[in-house]
Amino acid sequence: ILHGAIAFTGFGMKSTSLILVLVSLGVVHAHDFVVASYHGNKGHEPCLRQCVGTTEGQSATVWSSTTGGSSIKADMSPCEFQSPPLIIASLKSFDKVKIEEFQYSIIGVTNKEFTFQMEGIDSAFATLLKYQINWFAVGYIC
Repeated sequence: ILHGAIAFTGFGMKSTSLILVLVSLGVVHAHDFVVASYHGNKGHEPCLRQCVGTTEGQSATVWSSTTGGSSIKADMSPCEFQSPPLIIASLKSFDKVKIEEFQYSIIGVTNKEFTFQMEGIDSAFATLLKYQINWFAVGYIC
């Protein structure tokens, strides 16, 4: 966990899908959230925004090589956060290949982007198997 990001190593695709469905159906509203802990200056509660996204279709679909693994940047600029948000992210592969046990970190969090870094998975492998990141962020827009 860096810069106020939240990372759950056991956060599966079913949980991500549930969050995305709840948000898209309007079951969860921004005023339903209370931020109990925040790394920076808390904004006003009416200014709290939820934002979801994926790296699918981004020009950054190609994973970058890092020491001992790979990484990919996720663009959050459409969310218009004023400061770095809290982030939950999960990994997905389009091929029916089970994603191995690995460690990951959410690093370099700004109000516009973050980097998802995996240890133990080569960037060529992640690109070939079309790994993508699905993410959910909560932050302040005013």
